[in-house]
Amino acid sequence: MIPPIIGLVLSRVPFADPGAPAGVLVTVQQMSGTIGLALVSLGFFAAVGVGRPGGYVAGFRVACLCDLALALGTLTLTRLLAPRDDRGG
Repeated sequence: MIPPIIGLVLSRVPFADPGAPAGVLVTVQQMSGTIGLALVSLGFFAAVGVGRPGGYVAGFRVACLCDLALALGTLTLTRLLAPRDDRGG
């Protein structure tokens, strides 16, 4: 899922200026991964509670639902990115 998104985003960058946008893309990618992990972990540990026997199963289910929601949100947002052919160069 990630390589096509990167190619699509960088296709909007002019040929004369590839460095800065690529650096910003990597930075945003790292921040997004960190925020996503924090959200999934928050859901997991909220469902686990304080040592209930079935808490880890419930936490895993919540984490999977969070992952699914984030993936579907990403897929939906990528529909807003249409490739452009007006790259200067």
